[in-house]
Amino acid sequence: MIPFGLYTGQRLADVATLRWDNLDLAKDEIRFTTRKTGRPMILPIAKSLRKYLDTLPPPSDPDTPLHPRASSAFALA
Repeated sequence: MIPFGLYTGQRLADVATLRWDNLDLAKDEIRFTTRKTGRPMILPIAKSLRKYLDTLPPPSDPDTPLHPRASSAFALA
């Protein structure tokens, strides 16, 4: 979660609830709607963040949270 916060500058809740389908790796973009304002966002994936993402195993389901433990904590809020 820390690399996403560092390279996107987004709120903790938005980073914690990102899912794999929010990533467009072909375009190197992160697409999501902010929880606080409901604003749609399209952010570039920084090269360092992309390198980190490339080390992660791809999920079988694109709706899988990027940060499962954090995502479940924010789902309760």
